[in-house]
Amino acid sequence: IHHNNFIQSIRAAKAMEAHVANGGKLADLPPPPPTENPDYIQCPHCQRKFNQTAAERHIPKCKDIKSRPAPIKRQIKR
Repeated sequence: IHHNNFIQSIRAAKAMEAHVANGGKLADLPPPPPTENPDYIQCPHCQRKFNQTAAERHIPKCKDIKSRPAPIKRQIKR
């Protein structure tokens, strides 16, 4: 999985460099594809992701936060 993410990042960077070299603007390109780390744990309250140690600290505090903003709704492009 990590290797595939690395390859995907390299390909996106090469496409960006080729676009700029041909006179294009960075703003014309879509953002690079997001990477997911399967080792991260998602907080059930705010939907953010953390490593094991940080999740153990964060999740108990997050469940008690009253002024928490609404969870981020991620759009999945297909």
